[in-house]
Amino acid sequence: MLKPTIHITWHGAIECLRCGYHLDATSHLSKPISPKPGDLTVCANCHEVMVFTRSMNLRLPTEREVFEMADDDELRRLLQAMAQFSLVEWRRQKKGHD
Repeated sequence: MLKPTIHITWHGAIECLRCGYHLDATSHLSKPISPKPGDLTVCANCHEVMVFTRSMNLRLPTEREVFEMADDDELRRLLQAMAQFSLVEWRRQKKGHD
């Protein structure tokens, strides 16, 4: 099974619209790039998908954008990578408490 490489770009902290987690970095699966308006981001804590605005704040996706995301292979790969990481981290923490 191929393990995706996630490139991280650090930036000023913004809060997740769902859980309030402080997001201070973005990631990309194929190359290190800075986000631009209209780009998607995913909360590292709750996995909420959000969109960068013109002022580089976050907003929730529109209904149309949600339908478009269903066909986004890159987003699907990112969410799968994040889910794998979350499961590995959960197992690591659980093992430390057993």
